[in-house]
Amino acid sequence: MFRFFNSVSLTLFQQVNAAFRKTGVNPVVLTTINANMDLDMLFGGVADIIIQIAFYIGAVLIIGGILSLLLAYKDENADAQSRAVRLIVIGGALVGFRPLLEMAGIIG
Repeated sequence: MFRFFNSVSLTLFQQVNAAFRKTGVNPVVLTTINANMDLDMLFGGVADIIIQIAFYIGAVLIIGGILSLLLAYKDENADAQSRAVRLIVIGGALVGFRPLLEMAGIIG
């Protein structure tokens, strides 16, 4: 079963690759699949994407927290001030996630 699946998927891969080559477009995904990349490269790319998403989420949380803090100070609402500071701290932790992992030597 696996040989049949592999031969069918390889044939399909070759057909799609040939179709892209005729148009003159370099298929990045197919080139990446064809490059026989190892698992470290694959997981490194996935980890980099996750860290980048965490950075952007952290930046949004910081901006939202600052706006919430300003509104809480205006309304003199202590609970909202506490929530806003919490958002700012969590956002700062997410923004600082990459430098923290780099200093720990987990990522390069």
